[in-house]
Amino acid sequence: MLVEKFCNSCKKKIGEEEREVSMEEYRNSTKGKHYCEDCKVEEVIEKKDIYLSPTSINTFYQCPYLFFKTHIEKVPIEKTIHLVKGTIVHNSLEKWFDEFENNLPERMNTIFERQWSINPDLKKLKLTKEEIDEGKKDAKRIVDRFVTKHLDKMEDLLEAGKAENLRHSWFLLRPKFNEVKLDSKELRVRGRADRIFTNFDNMTILADYKTSNRYGIGITEDQRRQVSIYAYLYQEQEKKPLDYVSIIFLRFGEEPMVEVTPSLIKYARDCILYVREKTKSENVKDYCKKMSALCQYCSFKDDCDGTNEFLSEKRKAKMRKMATKK
Repeated sequence: MLVEKFCNSCKKKIGEEEREVSMEEYRNSTKGKHYCEDCKVEEVIEKKDIYLSPTSINTFYQCPYLFFKTHIEKVPIEKTIHLVKGTIVHNSLEKWFDEFENNLPERMNTIFERQWSINPDLKKLKLTKEEIDEGKKDAKRIVDRFVTKHLDKMEDLLEAGKAENLRHSWFLLRPKFNEVKLDSKELRVRGRADRIFTNFDNMTILADYKTSNRYGIGITEDQRRQVSIYAYLYQEQEKKPLDYVSIIFLRFGEEPMVEVTPSLIKYARDCILYVREKTKSENVKDYCKKMSALCQYCSFKDDCDGTNEFLSEKRKAKMRKMATKK
């Protein structure tokens, strides 16, 4: 969070710093006092809006209550095998594109095994060894299919006379950037896009990897919102627009693209401003619970279906009964 410091007397801005702020400090802007050289008095910290991301903005649209728990209360979320697989696949692809080797499938195998072995979240999963092994096989299938399809594209460039050899075709298809950091200081939104690629027509395309089971034509509204925000952040940071944004569904090799237009950029900015306005409150009552098919995977589903409330009332009744007996 960006913390700005002002003199409590002359209101002069003394400085600013980017750092983590505890909930207690965030809620009490008079804590963390410093010194103003001009007035010789103490200054205070003025709390600022939290940074948003394309993912957190989508979280609010999916369920405001989930946004409150994860981004206002900052309740830690337990990792799932799906999240861990996604992280390992993303990291493996990023490192695979670092350099060319003659045996590219073997290079991916080495990188994948390394990423799987060093991931710190695997040991925290409450799963059996068989379940972990099945997750590993699934993640390996995803990266192997990506490598196979990429090698096919390299061969196609050779056959079309666009490349002189495999090394040349590798560099033609290699993303310009991997894991691109994007930041809008004006709206306080930041994110990481998985890759930026410039094709032979000199069109720049920003792509985001997905490891979900989704297949078929088109993308969801959540996915369109996410890539449109990436397009907005890129344009704000680089001072030039993208031509397209896309989502690469790694499991099935599909890549639907969305053309970047002024209306798409306006849509992204409107989404950001809407969520920014709706998330100023720290009162949980201002964040409704939105039921959907995703609830079954939510860490806070017991809050919504009444389980926690039922157990709380049951404990209270038990305590009242015990107090009566005494």
